[in-house]
Parts: sequence; structure tokens; C-alpha cells
Amino acid sequence: MAVFLLSTKSSFRRRQDIRFKVRYECYILRKIGLYSMNERVRVLITDDQQPTRQGLMALLSFTPQIEIIGVAVNGEEAVLMTGKYHPDVVLMDMKMPVMNGLQAAKLIKKRWPEIKIIALTIYPYYRTEAVKAGIDAFLQKGCAAEVLQSTILEANRSEVRYAKMR
Repeated sequence: MAVFLLSTKSSFRRRQDIRFKVRYECYILRKIGLYSMNERVRVLITDDQQPTRQGLMALLSFTPQIEIIGVAVNGEEAVLMTGKYHPDVVLMDMKMPVMNGLQAAKLIKKRWPEIKIIALTIYPYYRTEAVKAGIDAFLQKGCAAEVLQSTILEANRSEVRYAKMR
């Protein structure tokens, strides 16, 4: 019984810590001008790895100004879902089956140039090709959560005028 209470108390503390961290991050974003309660960025996540998709969904769900509108498992599905849901930002993995991220990004930018695309990959050598494809920002997987969140918000506000490389 004591072990159960200890684990419940520990779990409760972790939830409190996460809530505090989210409130603090919103405070910081408000201070630097990136946070607005009225601004809801509609994001489409595209990645072929289920753990990555779930992790991104969990991470971004703590950001109140980001709304996840869909999840695609390959580039072809991303293009179809972009046409159906018209997201503000597409988080795109570069190496996927059926259609890779670069091909999907070119199609999306050709059909809907106002939609921002952020490449999120473990392969740094895709950077030059990403710039040619019209990708608005380039992040490596494993970057800090704050970097990912701020890049999404900056891209939506058209503050990313070049391929941001982090």
C-alpha cells in the first residue's frame, strides 16, 4: 500500500511540474511576443515512425496556441491531408516510404504556397535540398522542445524568411 501511495504522489508531482513548466513557457513566450491566446496554429504532423508521431503529439499538446489537426504516415498522405484540412504549418520528416518529405514539400508548396513547412529529420545532409524544395525551416530531431515550439509559431507568423537551420 505504501508503494502505491508513493507512486501516486510521485505521479502527482510530475503532473504539477509539467503544468508549472507549461505556464512558465507561456509566460516567457508572452514576454518575447510569440504568445497570443487568440492565435491557434493548425499543425499537421508527418512522420513514418509511430513513436515519433506520438511524442510530437504529446509535446505539442502542452502548447495551448498549437492545435494538431492531423497525422500523416508518409508524404503522399501529407499532401492529401494538406488539401483536405489546410494546416498553417506542416511538420515533415524527410525520409519516409511511398513519397519522401522533399517530394511532398515540393507538391505542397506548388499547390499551397502560403502553407509553411518545417523539416524535422535526423539527416542533416538534407538541408540544401530542403532549401531548394521551399521548406521554411529545418530542425533536427532531438532539438529542444522550446526550439520546436518557437519555430512553429515563427513560421506561422511568417517570421522565418529563410530556411532556419537548428
